[in-house]
Amino acid sequence: ERARLTRAAKLTSQAIDDFTDEIVRAKEKVKEVIAQISEQDDIIVKAQASIKDITRQREDENANYKKQKVDDLKAVELVGQALTILKDSQKKLAGVSLLYVHKHGQQAKQPVEVVAGEAPPPPPATWDSPYSGAEGETTGIVAVLELIEADIHKDIKTADKEEEDAVAAFKVEKEDLKKTVEAAKEAINEYTKIKSSAEKEAVDKETERGAKKSELDSTMAEIRAVTPGCEFLLVNFEARLHKRTIEMDGLKKAKLILESATLQ
Repeated sequence: ERARLTRAAKLTSQAIDDFTDEIVRAKEKVKEVIAQISEQDDIIVKAQASIKDITRQREDENANYKKQKVDDLKAVELVGQALTILKDSQKKLAGVSLLYVHKHGQQAKQPVEVVAGEAPPPPPATWDSPYSGAEGETTGIVAVLELIEADIHKDIKTADKEEEDAVAAFKVEKEDLKKTVEAAKEAINEYTKIKSSAEKEAVDKETERGAKKSELDSTMAEIRAVTPGCEFLLVNFEARLHKRTIEMDGLKKAKLILESATLQ
């Protein structure tokens, strides 16, 4: 009976040790998963911060774009007004020149009276080149303003294309960051399930270990009833034997070292 109880106690003790190992592994798994969840949380925080940064940057860029476009459109309007005024002036000057030529051309054709015995008067001035004001300078200014107007329109077109490209790039980057956040959240959900499973396993194994501990206590009580004072030696005999063997090996090695030192 004592031998049977001793074997039962050893098996129960081994089962308790096995449960302890499983509990340790389950708790280590929980720690590992908690660290993985923390990493995913960091990924989410960084991705969301990046979304805020690129959104703020895009808003600033868009505000600058709109302001610049308003300024460019005002400049186009002013240049257009100047061109209208200058071109109207050119038309008026051209009309004045034609009228002047017509009027003085007729006067030039009137007969000149010559008094007998006196020198004839000098010939009248010709009007082959009628007065046209600063027509050449006006034409040059118009050409310059037209170039400026074309350049401004070109700048507006370039800015519109850059804004369009920037919006497209922003949408792509923001979408990628959103996908990163969603992937991290999904990973956290999976890790949370694993964590819950490992925690449950640890609790279950602790319950089973507790039951085995109660079983061992009962068996040990039976052993004590059969052979008082011997249960410790019986249950722990193998462990004690292993320790004594290690101690004997150590003593033998020490003895050899001492003997070698004496001979020298």
